[in-house]
Amino acid sequence: MDLSQQLEMLKGYIDKLRLDEVLAFVQNVNLEDLVHNPWFLGSLALFSLVALIKRWQLLLVSTLTVAGFTLLVHYTVRNGDLGELSSDRLLMFAGGGVVVILICMYLLFIRSE
Repeated sequence: MDLSQQLEMLKGYIDKLRLDEVLAFVQNVNLEDLVHNPWFLGSLALFSLVALIKRWQLLLVSTLTVAGFTLLVHYTVRNGDLGELSSDRLLMFAGGGVVVILICMYLLFIRSE
């Protein structure tokens, strides 16, 4: 494979990173598939491990907060039925959200190294 073919291949990859393509991909992502995707979970764990080793506390807390809210939404809306959101599920979502935010605030502002 010569240089011109490699540059064409690179141009093809870069063309897929246009904002409209990325937004279309994000809009079509299914949360159910994402939570059970081993590649996503593995990359999230690796990303968190690198942030922990490098002591990038803000990045680690942000990653864990997004993961916590994703799992909370997944657990609250199990069947994908938002029309019949019971008060128990709503209270669980509110309480879980408060717990995730309190942990985030503790890790970012209160805990000292």
